[in-house]
This record gives sequence, structure tokens and C-alpha cells, in this order.
Amino acid sequence: MELMVMVVWTLWYRRNQIKTRHLDFPTSQVVPQASQTLSDFKLHNISLPSLQGVVGHVRAQAQWSPPPMDCFKVNFDGAIFLELGKAGLGVVIRNWQGNVMASLSEQAPLPISPDIVEAMAAAREISFAQELGIRPFILEGDSDVVIKTFMATEDSLSSFGHIISLAKSTLTTNE
Repeated sequence: MELMVMVVWTLWYRRNQIKTRHLDFPTSQVVPQASQTLSDFKLHNISLPSLQGVVGHVRAQAQWSPPPMDCFKVNFDGAIFLELGKAGLGVVIRNWQGNVMASLSEQAPLPISPDIVEAMAAAREISFAQELGIRPFILEGDSDVVIKTFMATEDSLSSFGHIISLAKSTLTTNE
């Protein structure tokens, strides 16, 4: 069942690549690509042992640092509000002195995963910075997987890869 879902998703992804970028890969590669993507997904989503009963488990506090002079730092974060069936997207733009130059908070329909919420927040961050003419800026957020996807040169086949690809394409066309 999982492989079938991944094959359907890969066909959908292939179709979108053909329509939007005129890129194509042979249909003979759909099943191998889907199988590889499913393997990658399973590898990166291994269940961690329960931390129930662990005392003193504390996440290291991150320290914010200002961007270089004449640059901005644009921070994003996403939140899930299950009781409302909504996601929250937040953006804060700071200058090199750490002063808040702009901020944004929006609600969005609740997507299927926290990573999608973070990707939506990151994409909104980029469009917000561009709307305000903020340049140059440094993208910052607490989702390693979203940041790594932004930094990657190849398109991501993750559930939020299309969101990141669209945001990255606006960066290159508006520079």
C-alpha cells in the first residue's frame, strides 16, 4: 500500500515537473524513484524510544545572533492549533542591531504535518520580506529539515518540497 501511494505521488510530481519546468524523467523511472523515496522516508522517520520517565531531558537553548551589518535576519516559525483546526505562521524581521523592523502573524488551514507548517511559514517569510523590499536577508528557523531543504540544490520529494521549490523560485526571479 505504501509503495502504491508513493508511485501515485511520484506520477503527480513528474506531471508537475513537466508542466512547470519542462523537466521530464522517463516513466520507466517512476517505480524505482518511488521505491527510493519511500526508503529514504522510512530511514529518516525512525521512531525514537519513548522519553517517558526521563528526568532532566532539556533541549539546549539556542542563542540568537544578529546578522552582519546592512543585512537582515528573517526568522520564521509555525504552530499547530488542533482545537481550532488551524496553523499559525509567524515571521519576525530584525536588522543588524537586533531591532524588529517588521513582524507578521497569520492563520492558515491545518496541513497534515508539522514540517508542512514550518515550510509554509518559511515560504511566507520569503514573500513577506520581498513585499517589504528587505534585501539582503538571512533565513532562520528552528526546523532543520526545512532549512536543509532550502539549502539543497536539487528539488525535494518530501511532502513540503513543492512549497520550498515555489519559494526558492520567487527568490531567483525577483533578484
